[in-house]
Amino acid sequence: MHGPIRSTIYRSRRAAELVALAVVTVVQQGCGSNGNDEIGGLGSGSLAVSLGSKTMSLAPGDSGTVTVTLTRVDINSDIALTVENLPAGVTAVFDPPNVSGTTSALRVRATASAAPGNHDLLVRGTASGGKTATQTLSLSVTTATSQLAFKSVVVGGSTTCALTTTGAAYCWGGNRNGQVGNGNTSPSVVTPTAVSGGFTFESLGLPDIGTFACGLRDDGTAYCWGSNFFGQLGDGTIGTDRSTPTAVAGGLKLHSLSVGEAHVCGLTADSVAHCWGDNGIGAFGDGTIKGSASPVAAAPDLRLRAIAAGGGFTCGLTGAGAGYCWGSGGFGVLGNGGVEKSLTPVGVAGGLSFDSIANSGFDTCALSATGEAYCWGQNFYGNVGDGTTTQRSVPTAVAGGLRFTNLRMGYEHACAVAVGGAAYCWGVNSVGSLGDGTQTQRLTPTPVLGGLKFQNVSIGDSHACGVTEMVGGTNDIYCWGQNSSGELGDGTTTASGTPRKVRWPQ
Repeated sequence: MHGPIRSTIYRSRRAAELVALAVVTVVQQGCGSNGNDEIGGLGSGSLAVSLGSKTMSLAPGDSGTVTVTLTRVDINSDIALTVENLPAGVTAVFDPPNVSGTTSALRVRATASAAPGNHDLLVRGTASGGKTATQTLSLSVTTATSQLAFKSVVVGGSTTCALTTTGAAYCWGGNRNGQVGNGNTSPSVVTPTAVSGGFTFESLGLPDIGTFACGLRDDGTAYCWGSNFFGQLGDGTIGTDRSTPTAVAGGLKLHSLSVGEAHVCGLTADSVAHCWGDNGIGAFGDGTIKGSASPVAAAPDLRLRAIAAGGGFTCGLTGAGAGYCWGSGGFGVLGNGGVEKSLTPVGVAGGLSFDSIANSGFDTCALSATGEAYCWGQNFYGNVGDGTTTQRSVPTAVAGGLRFTNLRMGYEHACAVAVGGAAYCWGVNSVGSLGDGTQTQRLTPTPVLGGLKFQNVSIGDSHACGVTEMVGGTNDIYCWGQNSSGELGDGTTTASGTPRKVRWPQ
């Protein structure tokens, strides 16, 4: 994590997540949940086999890896590992197949000839003398999918989600709180997985460093999943995480939705803002610091056409494009020339008219109707993009004179798509999240390498992704930066400082 602490509770939560990730030893490329050991053997000594995941889903041509852990008592010989009940077209290889220690990696591959279906594979460990132990791996071979076409991608924390042009949602990466939405909490998912429930969405949202996600359906109903520490899932509960999409309480019909670090805001058809989750520093703009586990009216004196939730603060645009912000004012994020918090909306200084607005934990950026970018806030790492590291409490023009069609804020950095489709990023770059092949911070917009043309981009804590322009009715998603939880979606956990294509089931 970079820079100063936005609040003690956010740092504690983030630190706990990082510690948890550091001790994970299971690597899973399918999806699943932990199971109990089955113990075998008679007489002296005992042997147990456990799996890092008891379920796996593969498309033909895809593969997955699960860790096999052996627990032995008074058994010193190598343990031979085998798999029984393999269906036609499915192969399984252990590395190593004869285990002198405690773990082995089981790689399962569904070849192009594998038929769709569900199969129970029996994983067996056998010691000298015939002592055995088994465990069942439930394998689902899915139907091969055709090339997909994508509408948008959103990035947050160590998780990525994408939306197809037909509204189908896929997520991958960090999943300890169920934020991938596939029904389990396996620590990481290294390739895209369909969000459970069969829902179609108009838009998706992830917080820049958070562990939950939300989606807005075409009928205006909102669903959220993942961590619910502050009631940010909006289902009326606090502290109950959800690993599948759960309806936001109240039945509101929203036409837009924005996900902040620990709160969510949306706009109804009459342009009234509603928020839920954490309100400890005034992110609702209703004059209180009382949070809510279900939507409540926010910024009551404003009618807005756009809203952006950040780290303890929120901003919105009126129909005429005037900017207003409220909540935490630290580092000048409210854009009103001060650094004090405000429990009610305050006008953004400068009298500028904006067409879109985005924010994160420390900064806010907005685009004019003609694509000029203005940012304000902390700027410790050049995140304002004006060529300096000077804090800005009023809108400041991003250097370079570029005009953008899409701009998103991450944790102390930003990425945007310029007219013509080239992507540019700026700010902190310690793990290659700016996509320029370096780990050097950038104080002004810097081109993402690869010559790709994008229709939109998104950036989170330490990685970024973009949806390329359509070619022949299809397109791709490329990601770059940190990849310790598989958030780049290429089937690995290897970081990359340049764009890498997301691996989709074929």
